[in-house]
Amino acid sequence: MHCYQADPGGQVREHNIDIDNMVLDVSFKPEKGVVMGKVTYNFTPIRSKIDSLYFDAPDIKFSAVKLDGKDVKYKN
Repeated sequence: MHCYQADPGGQVREHNIDIDNMVLDVSFKPEKGVVMGKVTYNFTPIRSKIDSLYFDAPDIKFSAVKLDGKDVKYKN
């Protein structure tokens, strides 16, 4: 089993979308270990009903989330 980050209890996760492409507009503050920017994902659902998406990354924080250009509720 492979996990992208150290996670002793890590499990293979089910995927409910295929990411078709990703557009990045980022800047870096290496002295602070910070990456900031905007990421746009285009994806295709692979299940008939999807009510959640999970993006795993160490210390990731979202300031806004949109779906089809509309604000959606999210949890950091």
